[in-house]
Amino acid sequence: MNNTEYAFAVANVRAAENELLSGAFIEQLIEARDYEEALRLLSDKGFDITADPLDGYMEGVWEYLNEIAPDREALKFLAVRNDFHNLKAILKGMIANLDGREYCLTPCLIPQDELYSALSAREFDSLPDFISDTAGRSYELLTTTADGRLSDVFIDARSYDAMLSLAEGNEFSERLADELASLANIRIAVRAAKTAADETVLNLSFCNSRGIDGEGLKKAALRGLEQVSAYIGDSSYASLSDILSNSAQLEKECDNRISAVLSEASRISFGIEPLAAYFFAKSAELTNLRLILRAKHAGLSAEIIRERLRETYV
Repeated sequence: MNNTEYAFAVANVRAAENELLSGAFIEQLIEARDYEEALRLLSDKGFDITADPLDGYMEGVWEYLNEIAPDREALKFLAVRNDFHNLKAILKGMIANLDGREYCLTPCLIPQDELYSALSAREFDSLPDFISDTAGRSYELLTTTADGRLSDVFIDARSYDAMLSLAEGNEFSERLADELASLANIRIAVRAAKTAADETVLNLSFCNSRGIDGEGLKKAALRGLEQVSAYIGDSSYASLSDILSNSAQLEKECDNRISAVLSEASRISFGIEPLAAYFFAKSAELTNLRLILRAKHAGLSAEIIRERLRETYV
């Protein structure tokens, strides 16, 4: 597709960026006396606080982007991982005789009721190609091993593979998807080393990524956190090697690396880049709002909240 066809969509997103929450407003939330005052501030911004003020936050963003994008197919890689989360939720519900749709996420590519019906009928082949094999294999893992952890790590890894596959054909989308997959592999290796995960778990845990080799990370994780740190230290992700023991800091820095990629992309005049950047900016906004509200509910200090906030590209 000729990138000039994105001219209208990019102009539209530029206008929408003006509605992103400002740093000044986020600071007001951080400095709010308590949870109730934070809710009042959100209400003044137009949030509905009679229920969960953040419910459906990203679904609205997704609908907006699909309305303005000249090629909706190109956006799919942004949302596909939620389908794999929903797969986990529904499968676990089935095993526990519960309706896992309660824990599903939006936006997603497969309607939740459609996914539920296919899984309930064990009609895995009726699902789209990007998830059908994973659905069948994860169901088999759950029912034969009764080990939810094995199923979870397998589904998580395949979710990144699906994202990478759907991103193919666009240089920026491929770069962003690979960065997300590479950072996921790093976090997996760190958790595995800290928990002394065995090789059975690790063999299912890593996704494909060009940025850093999952197989090398797996071997390092089997030898402990120091080996993981050394392996990462010899890669383009060396800046993360000294903070692996601090889970909160690692998560934040991984998010900040993605924000750096998106900051560059947001300045592109024609193409999918500004749309993807806006999607992730809203995702980061949601993450920060949830973090602030939970922290206020728990009575945490403003200093602790600031330490945990994610950067956005604006």
